[in-house]
Amino acid sequence: MRYDTMNSKLGPILFSRDDNGINRVHFLNSSKPLPRDESWQQTSQDPLLQETCRQLKAYFSGKRREFSLPLSFDGTDFQIRVWKTLITIPYGSTWSYKELASAIGNPAACRAVGNANGKNKLSIIVP
Repeated sequence: MRYDTMNSKLGPILFSRDDNGINRVHFLNSSKPLPRDESWQQTSQDPLLQETCRQLKAYFSGKRREFSLPLSFDGTDFQIRVWKTLITIPYGSTWSYKELASAIGNPAACRAVGNANGKNKLSIIVP
């Protein structure tokens, strides 16, 4: 796993990638610690990580409202369906868990949708 970090208005952020795309955006000041191992390699030379940093900076400066990056989701089929639906919510809009559950075709899955949101490793990029 390759990763890099950047400072933002919300504090330091770590973002990482695997062979398929960006797989994590983590606020380092979060109360949830980020488990890492020695196989992780920090680099500022990776083109995808450089582009991710550029797009995050543009987002925080108000010049970008959506991201154009290859993403690598790691979760159950249900979680991935929820996360991919999150991307479709227009910038500045909010949906309830009930609306999101309905959008994925399972209106009774409000709690499961909330649980999937809590496991989203791509905050900001997948809001």
